[in-house]
Amino acid sequence: MDKSPIHPLIHRLISSGKLEHILKGAGVFLRDYSTGLGLCNTFWKECGYGETEMTRDRWIDLLHPEDRARVVEAVNRLQEGKGDYFAEEYRFRDARGRYRWVRSRAIVLERNAEKVPTLYLGIDTEITDLMARLDTERTEREEMEKRYLEAEALRQASTVVAAGVHPGEAISRILAQSAGIVSADAVLVWAVTEDGLECMGARGADGLPPIPQDRMPRNFAWVLQEKRPRRIFGRPVSRGNEVFRDSLYMPVVSRGRVLGILEFLGKEPRALGHRAEGPASVFADSVAVALENALEFRELDREAGLDWLTNLPTRRRFDFRARAYLESPGEDICFCVVMIDLDRFKLVNDTFGHKAGDQGLAAAARVCREALRSTDLVCRYGGEEIALLLPGADGKAGFAVAERIRKGVEALRFPEFPQMRLTVSLGVRVSCGGSRDLSVLLSEADQALYRAKASGRNRVILSDPEASTA
Repeated sequence: MDKSPIHPLIHRLISSGKLEHILKGAGVFLRDYSTGLGLCNTFWKECGYGETEMTRDRWIDLLHPEDRARVVEAVNRLQEGKGDYFAEEYRFRDARGRYRWVRSRAIVLERNAEKVPTLYLGIDTEITDLMARLDTERTEREEMEKRYLEAEALRQASTVVAAGVHPGEAISRILAQSAGIVSADAVLVWAVTEDGLECMGARGADGLPPIPQDRMPRNFAWVLQEKRPRRIFGRPVSRGNEVFRDSLYMPVVSRGRVLGILEFLGKEPRALGHRAEGPASVFADSVAVALENALEFRELDREAGLDWLTNLPTRRRFDFRARAYLESPGEDICFCVVMIDLDRFKLVNDTFGHKAGDQGLAAAARVCREALRSTDLVCRYGGEEIALLLPGADGKAGFAVAERIRKGVEALRFPEFPQMRLTVSLGVRVSCGGSRDLSVLLSEADQALYRAKASGRNRVILSDPEASTA
């Protein structure tokens, strides 16, 4: 044992009779586990506890539930002789029920023959204010980082708009940036149309069928009329197979005209956060540019007779040109009308999402165009259906074209969706000197298509099987 003489000043401090007061005021505590005696510091008294209440391990019962296991483990290490030093920061409950932070440093001064601690000296320092400042600084830092990410996402969204990409693709890319702006589980872009609302793009949820004007949800109608955002907490909203319980509806406005609505959805109540409207409003400006471009692009396509997604002629344009051909005397004796439908297309959308479905439909349309001659007619007939008119083609030629399209679609691969596969079923109506009524011909080709579906899909069926040998 160290026999060094005690410093004269320490002698004077002891003889002053103030040593205990000074030690307690400095946060020092002392426990004798062999006798149960303890010296309680002033800090614990300020928390509402007396000398006898803090003896032995009473303080452990006051630990915050999130800190208890860690602190008890450190105490057990001392008890088991695995160390002599204790250094922990933890929360404990004062006599008023409030939790306060303390930094505790202690050392085992004596152990008995079984190595169990008997004399224990330590010092407690309250750090509640310090931890509060650190928490505030951390929150402010996280807020700054979040705002930086929001600004970067908005910058990238603006870059997409300025990049000159196809408007439909621009909306998809901008929606991909929305995750860094608003903490939403799903975001949908709705465009105002003559008939109601149409979903132009979605992230985190499948796009929905158009909403007719007479079935407009009350929230949508209010936002369109007031041109102001609306936030709704707790009311369930179903989108596909998902249910959301927090929603924000943001008008998309350009030059004073409401083009549509941005719908932000969270799965839990208040999932979008308390300050969602600000970033969502700024984000809506980028969406407005892309949505306006998409609507103008679609209008130009409509005027040009082209479908905006597949770049195929519209049904109206097809009908006009097909009827002109069929009603012209002296045209070819034989021709074929073909109806094409993507197999299980709803399952494709449900499994891979509508973006994948759009890519698949556009790719199938490309296969059709590449299989046709310049004199052939093609259109997006509706939904996932494509119609063809093959002037001068007999049954054998019509079957060959249809089979080429079937194989081409079956061979398609999609790098963004490597597991996705597409097939088509085709119905062929051959006419050699027979009916030239387009409605009848399309109906009979559609019946052949139905038989192809019923026979197992991914095949070509002629309305007159013997026509394939003609």
